[in-house]
Amino acid sequence: MILLYSDLCLDRNEESISILEKEYSFELCFEIINNGIKEDEDDIDKNDYGLTVRHAFTRLMITLWIDR
Repeated sequence: MILLYSDLCLDRNEESISILEKEYSFELCFEIINNGIKEDEDDIDKNDYGLTVRHAFTRLMITLWIDR
């Protein structure tokens, strides 16, 4: 779903951006992208979202917040 949301914001679609920016704040996207990065493999956290989720939120952050 997050990848779909990021595709909806492509080409600076103002309607989609205005709806989604209320639900997915810059801080939320950044926290999901940044959270769970561990240098030691033994240090596993329940909030480690994994690369797939981080990739989706990175695309959303770019289309929703950065490329405006």
